Amino acid sequence: MKNGVLRMYKIDQGKEVTQWVATKGEFVTDLTGIVFGEPARWNIEALTECELYTINAYDYSKICEIIPEWLAMERMFIAKCFSAL
Repeated sequence: MKNGVLRMYKIDQGKEVTQWVATKGEFVTDLTGIVFGEPARWNIEALTECELYTINAYDYSKICEIIPEWLAMERMFIAKCFSAL
């Protein structure tokens, strides 16, 4: 994200549950959708005005051909997500 604040949340038993709040320089996605092609389980809401970088699933699958370090960066991103949970 170039700038702004995003919140990733879902509705669980009638209550909003926030999983993640992302700010400038961070990634935010529901990996289920982009990696497995399934419907997203989480909603993403802009809490402020935002400028975003976006990527579709096809281009995401090809990014490691352009950026050789991507797999290591992706692994660290996923590890950060797990540790935050």
